[in-house]
Amino acid sequence: MMIGEVWLTHQMVPDLCAELGVHRSTVARWLDKRKLPRTVEVLLDITHNGNLGRIHPSWNDWNIDVKSGELVTPIVQRGNRRTYRHVDILKIQLTYQQLSCLKSSNTELLAKVASQNTAIRKLHSRVSEQQRLIERLSSRLAMIAAGEIDRPVDANRPGAELLRKIGGTMI
Repeated sequence: MMIGEVWLTHQMVPDLCAELGVHRSTVARWLDKRKLPRTVEVLLDITHNGNLGRIHPSWNDWNIDVKSGELVTPIVQRGNRRTYRHVDILKIQLTYQQLSCLKSSNTELLAKVASQNTAIRKLHSRVSEQQRLIERLSSRLAMIAAGEIDRPVDANRPGAELLRKIGGTMI
């Protein structure tokens, strides 16, 4: 009698009795009739063939390699079905935790970068204002030096202190 890929024979009766918790004559009767109770057939397909689809339909085509204990996926890569050891499955949770930490760190870093960009834009704006003021002052100093402007310095205007130091006047 065949269950999935495993042949059940009378030589297996003692092992099946121990595995299923039934009397020897019960297993022998099943084998003689070539008919197993459905629950026994499902159990043996799972334990002897690793057929996880017998547990739940969403696991169709997934198996447990009964020799190695590896989970065998239906996904074929390079001609072989992908397998995972139990420790590989346990590492998935750790990987997700690490990913969550990295995402959190990335979010914090992006917030810092945005803050730094705002500060840089403000600083750039101030520098641009100062450059325009320097250009205006330079232009006026050139006019003063050329004698085109001859007005007294207004002490309340920007750049007045600088002009006082160099002895110029301001418009």
